[in-house]
Amino acid sequence: MDCAVMNGGGIRGDRIYPAGNISLKTLLEIHPFGNTVYKLTLTGEQLLRALEISASTMVIPEDGCDTAYRPHGGAFLQVGGIRFVIDPNKKPFCAIYEGRKIRRILCCGERVIKAEILRNGIWVPVEKKKTYVVLTNSWLACGGDGYYVFNEAKKKEDTTFRIVDLLTFYLKKHSPVKPATEGRITILSPVLAE
Repeated sequence: MDCAVMNGGGIRGDRIYPAGNISLKTLLEIHPFGNTVYKLTLTGEQLLRALEISASTMVIPEDGCDTAYRPHGGAFLQVGGIRFVIDPNKKPFCAIYEGRKIRRILCCGERVIKAEILRNGIWVPVEKKKTYVVLTNSWLACGGDGYYVFNEAKKKEDTTFRIVDLLTFYLKKHSPVKPATEGRITILSPVLAE
């Protein structure tokens, strides 16, 4: 596995949970959809396109893409094993969708200016022609939230593991957990017109 991506909208919760034990009830509140983990084989070009789709959820006034032609804010990806830099001043990915398919791409997007995969402890650039194994949830794997590119994966496998079950296993094995900011997503400051 090279990296993992998940839509922020798939992670629920409108409150701060106090420090202490994490119950299954809490995990089900945070991940209520019963998503399973999918293993996708993507080209670097497809992976970069997914990051562009994510970056397009950031609506900047006068950026040239109507909100009808881009995913909503909950589609912004949360990631592991990959880091990327977004310049919101550049053109966003913009497309006309028909359900989970693309009718026409209006703009491929130029916002992702750097993307790197963690390989053996070293950050290396994502290469368009290389193949990557990406874990994601069942919603995104089937094209949800505008990620049509995941439907085009060279290989797609449902692991049948529920996200909640994997989180439970992880928390039992690695408790106590001490979350930290890791700098996986860098967003440059937008320049707004006056």
